[in-house]
Amino acid sequence: MAWRSVTKLPTLPFLLLALVTLAHAQTCAFADDSCIDPLAQTAVPLSFSPLFPQNISFYYGFDAAYLSASDGLSLDGQSEGPIVKGSFWLGYGSHISSNSIRANHTSELAVRVGNLTGSPGGGNNGCDGVWGSQCSQDIKRLLQGSIYDLSVMGSYYSNPLQTVLRELWQTPLAIVSCPSTLFTVQSIPVESFAQEDEVSGSVEVVDSGNSVSPWQTWFVHGVTASEQAEQVAVGILSRGPTYGSEQLKNPDDVQIDLVCVRAPQEAR
Repeated sequence: MAWRSVTKLPTLPFLLLALVTLAHAQTCAFADDSCIDPLAQTAVPLSFSPLFPQNISFYYGFDAAYLSASDGLSLDGQSEGPIVKGSFWLGYGSHISSNSIRANHTSELAVRVGNLTGSPGGGNNGCDGVWGSQCSQDIKRLLQGSIYDLSVMGSYYSNPLQTVLRELWQTPLAIVSCPSTLFTVQSIPVESFAQEDEVSGSVEVVDSGNSVSPWQTWFVHGVTASEQAEQVAVGILSRGPTYGSEQLKNPDDVQIDLVCVRAPQEAR
């Protein structure tokens, strides 16, 4: 992924970008982790203000294959059985609000997929329909509190959301109102996509992703396409304190947003 130091994000003409994306996606080999030719993909708009005054879009998709030893293809040391390849990224427009840069912030996107089924819908960008509004609020409070605690302890960290999710993944914490499998997944990939600098009033933003250049891809063995289509992908977006920034006053200073989708997207 490429970082840009910008006030506005430059954009390519839509048609040219679409043609380049399509041409590359049609030649993306399943084993190539730098791109994806999605068997199923979904995108949903969501608000991430005040940094982005206009809606941004969360993209999630997957491809599927069957590994056969006779084909001579091996991934992660395995060469037999079904396998899926997941991916995610954000898409956003050209305007960023410089007026909102009043502290050193790091914005991140985490995605967890696996051990979770349901029908996205309702509040919190579809997550309330999966596990209820109380669970959504409790997840947000947990992450806000954990990032707040991290910032006031003084220990070094690189990316706040990634740091607290790693701890929750290694030692899962039960939330009574949420599914017990919330943090029980193969991995929870995280990407930092915006770095704000209070002194200069500038922000470095990662280029929007696409199937040619998704922000992350990963492989899951032993899962078929139909099984993956039942899984809910949960996106967690955060805007938290960069290490060394001014100490937060309370957990509400941390922005957490959720989004829940399935691919292909269900008709509503």
